[in-house]
Amino acid sequence: MFIGYKAVYRVCFAMSVWFLISSIMMINIKNTQEPRAAIHNGFWFLKFAVLVGLTVAAFHIPDQPFTYLWFIVGSAGAFFFILIQLVLLVDFAHSWNESWVEKMETGNARVWYIALLSTTVFNYILSFTAIVLFFFFYTKPDGCLMNKFFISINMILCVVASVVSVQQKVQECQPRSGLLQSSIITLYSMFLTWSAMSNEPDRVCNPSLLSIYQQIAAPTLPSLQWWDAETIIGLAIFVVCILYSRYVLAPESPHAAKSTAARLVIINTVFFTHTHTFPYI
Repeated sequence: MFIGYKAVYRVCFAMSVWFLISSIMMINIKNTQEPRAAIHNGFWFLKFAVLVGLTVAAFHIPDQPFTYLWFIVGSAGAFFFILIQLVLLVDFAHSWNESWVEKMETGNARVWYIALLSTTVFNYILSFTAIVLFFFFYTKPDGCLMNKFFISINMILCVVASVVSVQQKVQECQPRSGLLQSSIITLYSMFLTWSAMSNEPDRVCNPSLLSIYQQIAAPTLPSLQWWDAETIIGLAIFVVCILYSRYVLAPESPHAAKSTAARLVIINTVFFTHTHTFPYI
């Protein structure tokens, strides 16, 4: 019987095969009027049945070498997923910076300059605070060398990226590049560093978030259970990137744009209890 991560591997394998088959079937579809497009937009019972069948079949795959091979595939997929997520964040930061710089040039320059500067400084303060906390909680004077190395190297790379972003040559090629983009990527790099350290098996170099809170707020309380906080934050970033890529980056027809606007109003109603106009609609 497969339990834990082995069961997760098999469910993920079935879903990967299902989406791979679906993507191959959708190659070279130009519009929704083509016959194959109906498969994408309908036949949900049949597609769900195929997914269930693939999942059941995946649980009949022998443990070895499947578990090891799928671990390699998953690691490679996670690497490329982080790169894609990084590209989306860079694009988001660039669009954000471009929008505020344009408003600064055409509107109240002082207000938008202060907003741009404050956001950038705030991101760097959060990143610097994260570095200090990493060294305090995730390293020891006589150990945790791996954590010390990655915290230091990522900090250095972020400083280099920030300096490069304001160089004259870079400004000539990308006039709207600046420290806002670098500050967002720096903050995201700190999250990735924390996420990596939170998966270290040695609890001396990897205290849980609740254990850290206990050390600060209530050291006399009994030990608290492990809380996978980095996974929750990672999931939130993932959802934001998916929504951004879907509603901002994806090209749409006028009909689709109206549909998207309606969906965004519904999302706003559900999560924020009121609606407002989105700048990109």
